[in-house]
Amino acid sequence: MKKIVLIGVGQLGSRHLQSLALLENNLKIQVVDPSDKSLKVSKQRFEEIESNNSIKVEYLNTLYELDEEIDLCIVATTANIRADVIKKIISNKKVKVFILEKVLFQKISDFYEIKELLDENNIKCWVNHPFRSYPIYKELKKYFKHDLPVSYHLGGGQWGLGCNGLHYIDHLAYLTNDYDLTIDISSLDKNIVDSKRKGFIEFTGKLIGSLGKHNFILHSEKYDAPITITIQNENIKVILDEVSGWLKVSKKENDWKWEDINEKIMYFQSELTYKVVQDIFSKNTCDLPTYEEAIKLHKPFLNALIEHLNITQNKNNELCPIT
Repeated sequence: MKKIVLIGVGQLGSRHLQSLALLENNLKIQVVDPSDKSLKVSKQRFEEIESNNSIKVEYLNTLYELDEEIDLCIVATTANIRADVIKKIISNKKVKVFILEKVLFQKISDFYEIKELLDENNIKCWVNHPFRSYPIYKELKKYFKHDLPVSYHLGGGQWGLGCNGLHYIDHLAYLTNDYDLTIDISSLDKNIVDSKRKGFIEFTGKLIGSLGKHNFILHSEKYDAPITITIQNENIKVILDEVSGWLKVSKKENDWKWEDINEKIMYFQSELTYKVVQDIFSKNTCDLPTYEEAIKLHKPFLNALIEHLNITQNKNNELCPIT
């Protein structure tokens, strides 16, 4: 029997649990959250999915109630406590695999400490940047993996540059296989705004940067506006709106005529997690970036936001309260 642990069942965590209900293995799932209300909601959402009878689910309030051996652990807590949660689990339990939510951590030192623990305990770890598993992006990747500079531009309003910016930087890294990240914070707005989640902050303005020879602009306006993404090189141009579900492609080989692509773009987490877990259990790998790949992007991203926060607040913060 495989044993899966899910820690943190807020909005996203409960969707992970719904997806786990689709697994066909003989499973035991232990769900941990200090909030009885969150556990109740997650239980309701799990039961909304037609699950096989061989899945046993336990709902717990503390990490110490977990079984001693864990085949796979999903940590879907907020970023401010994630490192401590991982440390406690590794110190008290035997874990084979982690899947971690992003943004990974709020302090640079956490990246090194967690990597050391993962290495010392021979634990495999992936980070949940799910764009890599979307079929449409797998198809488009073949147009961008060549040695041609790519331009990536995202524009919209109030989409959470701090909490979601890394998804799009990872998207470009996936398409181009480049992780050499540099960031320019000079076009970020000086006013730091409160996140929709209490106790966290967000950023607006333009985050400009590059991955090797590839460049990107992530632009988040202060006002609400739809998000569009434009990705192009000298042979192809792609424009898409993930939320509305439309995608247009123009190729040099077709005289730059626009083509509407009628394929599903965006997937819910409840449609994804079980496939990732299946792949890890059956193939010992998955579509998600490894921890080592992810931190190549997470560390410079977090460093840049900490620097901007310190400049605007005239402080010497060592962390950035995003999640």
